[in-house]
Amino acid sequence: MTLELNEFINSIENILGYELNTKQKDAILHKDNPLWVVAGPGSGKTEVLVVRTLKLIYVDGVNPKSIILTTFTKKASQNLFNRILNYSNKLCDIHPKLKELNIDIHSLRVGTLHSLCSDIMKEYKYIDYENYKLMNEMENYLFIYNHCELVKNGEFYKEELWKKFQYLVKKWNADNKEWYIDTKDKARLAKATITLFNRIVEDRLDLNKMKVSSKKHHRILAEEYEKFIDKLEEFKLCNFATVQLKFLEFLDSEDGDLFLNGGGHNPELKYIMVDEYQDTNPIQEEIYFKLAKHTENKNLCVVGDDDQALYRFRGGTVDCMVRFGDSCEKKLGIPKENVNKIFLNLNYRSHKDIVKYCNDYITSFEKLKNVEMEKARVKGKPPLKPEKSINETYPALNYLKEEKDEELAKKVVDAVKYFKENSIIEDYSQCVLLIKSTREIDYKGEKTFIGHAVSELTNKGIETYNPRSKNFLSQEEIKLALGAFISIVDNDLYVLENKLSSENISSVVVNWFNEYEKNKDKYLELKEYVDKSVEKIKSMKAGNWTNATIQDILYKIFACSPFSEWMDDTEKSCRLAKLTQIFDSYSSIPMDNPEVSRGALKIDSEEDGKIDTLWLINFYGSLVGHFVNGMDDLEDEEVIIPDGKFPIMTVHQAKGLEFPIVFVYVENWKAEADAGARLEGEFSEYTDFKRITTNQFIKTNQDMVRFHYVAYSRAQYGLIHLWSSENLEKRKRNKSKLYGFIKGKPNNLVRYIKNLYNGNGANNTL
Repeated sequence: MTLELNEFINSIENILGYELNTKQKDAILHKDNPLWVVAGPGSGKTEVLVVRTLKLIYVDGVNPKSIILTTFTKKASQNLFNRILNYSNKLCDIHPKLKELNIDIHSLRVGTLHSLCSDIMKEYKYIDYENYKLMNEMENYLFIYNHCELVKNGEFYKEELWKKFQYLVKKWNADNKEWYIDTKDKARLAKATITLFNRIVEDRLDLNKMKVSSKKHHRILAEEYEKFIDKLEEFKLCNFATVQLKFLEFLDSEDGDLFLNGGGHNPELKYIMVDEYQDTNPIQEEIYFKLAKHTENKNLCVVGDDDQALYRFRGGTVDCMVRFGDSCEKKLGIPKENVNKIFLNLNYRSHKDIVKYCNDYITSFEKLKNVEMEKARVKGKPPLKPEKSINETYPALNYLKEEKDEELAKKVVDAVKYFKENSIIEDYSQCVLLIKSTREIDYKGEKTFIGHAVSELTNKGIETYNPRSKNFLSQEEIKLALGAFISIVDNDLYVLENKLSSENISSVVVNWFNEYEKNKDKYLELKEYVDKSVEKIKSMKAGNWTNATIQDILYKIFACSPFSEWMDDTEKSCRLAKLTQIFDSYSSIPMDNPEVSRGALKIDSEEDGKIDTLWLINFYGSLVGHFVNGMDDLEDEEVIIPDGKFPIMTVHQAKGLEFPIVFVYVENWKAEADAGARLEGEFSEYTDFKRITTNQFIKTNQDMVRFHYVAYSRAQYGLIHLWSSENLEKRKRNKSKLYGFIKGKPNNLVRYIKNLYNGNGANNTL
């Protein structure tokens, strides 16, 4: 027996420890037809999705397997499911009769869209996907590096294609102080190729139109994309973009009909719920509406916030969120006035002054507000209302400014120490520093503001958590492991020094090699294994296969001291696990000879006692070349921020999180369209997906506004802006524009804060 609605709501509110507000209940109780939930920051949208799912199951009696619930990241989907499972268990404890229903919560389809597409097609043994493998991002990169002509023969395509897309591949020459295209940097070309191929899929571009285009670089791109698809089919592989194409084909098949309409032990599909809908791309929108069209009552629920759209660079478009009503009318035959649109605008996160500031900020850009920004926001959207009860009188908004980044960093650290020493925070993890890029060294080799901040924090004895600093390779355990590996497979560095033309790759590998040489006499067990392996290789004849794979070598390195001791260290062991995954990904990429594994090692065909030269060149070029551009450190899927560490994060990382005190480093942005907006304009003639505006510069401006809005709205009790005259003046000379403050000027923010606290006795500077 299912629950009555009232007893369900009462039980859920008891579990939550608070009463749901009217709008939250409206969203939760909505049953049939499209539902459009526009949820501002701190408005409890995740709880609404969780509780609505449980209401469908425990009140309406919907089979969990009839529900699809998607969100943007693996971490977010895991969080959603964990909450659903937790609340479900508590509901069953309160109402033991629910256990008699034998409801399998684990059959609920929760995940990212690409993972769900793959899982569903595997479950139904779809013949055109049953034996396919879904590659991860590293595997996709390596596949394109090794099998795509745009990468392998980059110089050939330089004039006709890469110059046209130079904003994706250009590099900075510090000596000549200019940007240039290096077609020998295959890692950069591979990443750009991934971006272009993903656009073709995700924007649903018409290949036939591209192939007859008057623009030669479009014709070349279409032809190379088709070759890429043929290669994927040859090896039965999909990436995160193409698995969605497969899924659209699946929905039109007999297996897809069973999934949609039920059959055998499986029920029909009834409800589709989508989180973070503002970051949806055109092919995903097509999938969601195709699914909803097959449900009896067109039950598509989307939840998101147009003001928090951040992923245009990945193909996401806020247009899907803003035009959801129009799309329901066009694709589902539901008049847009009949679409249930609910605004969640009560903010339970932030101090009232921070909420007021966020409202004022998002509507303060005159050039955007009156024309373009209104088109890029959901019509009728109300301002946020503060609901967090904070009685203390203090300046929740603040700023720090200095002439130079180095001095500003010292001031930030002084503030953090003050908060901790005066018990304003209990742990350094309760603060966060948000910025566009958390690199410590910029592309010119100069120390960034983050570099200065990390140095100052370290000097004061404060540990930092900065997983996107691109410092993965600088960790001692990674350098030593790779140094030991290189010492085995290229013992005298002959191939590196004589067969490779990349100075960047060579310098990185030499650094690893030297790390091992420096430490080998300290770790005799490791040295003994490396020496024995080298002697074994030297004894082998040309053309013979070794009996070891690269994974075997890595595992045996890890079995030696100090790695065996480091396995007890949570962070070091996680990094070593990530290195293992990277080697696994490299080994899994198919070669033209399907009988040969890329992870297998062979003696060179022309010289005894040496690992195959071509294998080493590929290893250095593809895998190490990817490393050279920097790799993010590990990010634990379970622990968001380690206790005791001061987090430094990109705004994209912090999306969905909240912190008592938030520092936001405000910097100028180039007064030019970014790559995501430019690509939308580049390919607009080949897609039926109609966007709000084709003005790429205005789109970039809008994205800058949203970027800072997301950063500011993370703060619970204190929001502190940071800027240096050095940064602003330097950028100003480069014709950049500031978007960090109301109407674009720091002095306006200073006046805003002073006016906000004028007369109430609060000191408004730190």
